[in-house]
Amino acid sequence: MDALKEAQRLLAEAAHSERAVRRKLTDSGYGEDEVREALAMLRETGTDYERECLRCAQEICGEQPWTSRRELRAQLEKAGFLPPALAYTDRTLPVNWFDHARSFYERSAQPGVDPSAAQQKLADAGFKAAEIVYALGELPESEEEEAWQKAQYMLGAAPSSEPSVRSELAETYDEWAVQTVIERLGDIWADQALAAAWRLVGRYGPLISQQRLGSYLRMQSFTLIQAAQAVRDVPVDWNSQALQCARFYYFRKNMPPGRLRGQLREHQFTGSQIRSALQNLRR
Repeated sequence: MDALKEAQRLLAEAAHSERAVRRKLTDSGYGEDEVREALAMLRETGTDYERECLRCAQEICGEQPWTSRRELRAQLEKAGFLPPALAYTDRTLPVNWFDHARSFYERSAQPGVDPSAAQQKLADAGFKAAEIVYALGELPESEEEEAWQKAQYMLGAAPSSEPSVRSELAETYDEWAVQTVIERLGDIWADQALAAAWRLVGRYGPLISQQRLGSYLRMQSFTLIQAAQAVRDVPVDWNSQALQCARFYYFRKNMPPGRLRGQLREHQFTGSQIRSALQNLRR
């Protein structure tokens, strides 16, 4: 199938939405039936357009470290990605919007510009209040506020557990300031565990199992209850996840069927998930 080979070439070069692949194949002269069959084969062999959207977002953020959430979404929509892929990317994208806010400000700031105008420009771009404060370089008035700003930056960089935040802050600030920040953050840790679970799913894709996800969360110092709740609440179909993992090794890595069972076990999928994956591998 020439259309399939062309589609695979496109995806190897850069992230594409299904709409973009369809359009480029059509523009290259392939007929509707050829295009439809190529797209079906891509999905059958493991192409995931939610992960293509994540990949595209990472490419944009790498090339444009000043981009805002609003501008990123606009670019992804223009590239043809659909709302479910956009939502997946929003949850899994490993980007620190604090750094993007500062780059946005440094790129757009001009001598003599009213600081309030710069602040409004950041707000119009979709940056949050804490990110705007960081971008403008406002100095905290006390050790407590400095520790608070540091904690917000940490949580913006990556979802974190309470022990991780406490330990990081304790390297610089007095215990009373650290404790004040922890109390001020409130009961956010179950949400942080869920956010961390999403990031892990985005990072590992079909190669992460339910068991391994829980283990990684525990390694990040989330409690057993927080980790279990996050694994339960992240909306992943683990049978489908095992199937996608099998397809990855079978179609992308050319692994013979006889080795797939052991590979899936290594990724800690359950026996029933492995059986279901192998039964549906080439359907």
